Amino acid sequence: MYLGLTVYSLLTAPLFTFIVYNIGLPGRTTQYFVSFLLFLFSYLLAKRIFKKNKWETYAIIILPAILIDATVLVGGQTLIPLRFPFATLFSVSGALLGLLITERKRMPVIIMAVAAVVFFLCSHFVFIPRITMQMLKRNTLRQSVKDISSFFEMTLVDKEGKKLLLKDTLGRLSLIDFYFVGCPPCEAKIPSMEKIAEEFAADNYRTILICNGEASSFSDFQKHLSRKQSKLFIFLYDPQAAMEKKMGINSFPHEFILHQGKIIAQLKGFNDEAAAQYEKQTIEKIKTALRETK
Repeated sequence: MYLGLTVYSLLTAPLFTFIVYNIGLPGRTTQYFVSFLLFLFSYLLAKRIFKKNKWETYAIIILPAILIDATVLVGGQTLIPLRFPFATLFSVSGALLGLLITERKRMPVIIMAVAAVVFFLCSHFVFIPRITMQMLKRNTLRQSVKDISSFFEMTLVDKEGKKLLLKDTLGRLSLIDFYFVGCPPCEAKIPSMEKIAEEFAADNYRTILICNGEASSFSDFQKHLSRKQSKLFIFLYDPQAAMEKKMGINSFPHEFILHQGKIIAQLKGFNDEAAAQYEKQTIEKIKTALRETK
């Protein structure tokens, strides 16, 4: 019976996913390589415990990982940028190396290990940076004339539970970033937003972070602020995630830069490996908007 192996796989795949994306590993490729090692270990352990056919064991081990990562793509989410297919390839390759090791054939193991290292280096220095830059440029520099003034009357809540209107928090220019507590790329983006806020502190520029009330409870929101409070930001809570729903936001973080009631730039998702490029492009966009209003 393959019940034990199936249960083992269904438990380890989400566990590995949680470990990889929640222990603060620096950079996407580092996370993916850790995933490679975890699935290598997972296959070796499963083969030793359950003693099933090698290819059947391999298929059962990797299928949940593929399904988990594919849901990110199918759902249109960008919580973990480039997770599918890059993270999936690392997981699948790790389990495959485990299979080759159990074959006790030295040359295939060496070839697979070298290929994994080469793929890691290419992903880190070539593939992921290039794709990220293209995504960042396409999103950040996208122009929009959509008037969202109707959203300014929406009621939000601050950390003390006090209700206030969004319009009362806006500045000459405002960066509004939607997030939820526990979102890894949302956390990774904070240092970059702080640098941008410091750059324009004297220009009536506001950074407003709106927490999704459906993904995070109000108590989680308050606990998060006790750890991440910044004098440069305005933190607000949207109990029913009303703004996200009306604006069609389905990925986090999701940023809008507002100028005179209109969206002049937006960015979906965030990759810390492209933080410097994000900061540069966002600062240029804000400087351009400020010059136009003088």
